Amino acid sequence: MDVYKGIITGGGTVLTRQRAQYALYFGDDFICMGTVRECAEFTGMKENSIRYYATKTGYERSLKADMKNSVFIVKVEG
Repeated sequence: MDVYKGIITGGGTVLTRQRAQYALYFGDDFICMGTVRECAEFTGMKENSIRYYATKTGYERSLKADMKNSVFIVKVEG
């Protein structure tokens, strides 16, 4: 049994945590896809703003605003 950064594995297999991927849209236009940090660097937005827009509340507020000028961030599954 091995220990790697607090994660116990068997048979020499190292488990790593995958970072969530997000797709960022401005209105209907696709802007970028990547981790929170990658999207923040690409767009110049703060990481916390990216996380907020990815929440249910952030999504609902974007829907209430003008669609052409709203930011939508969707977590990519799979």
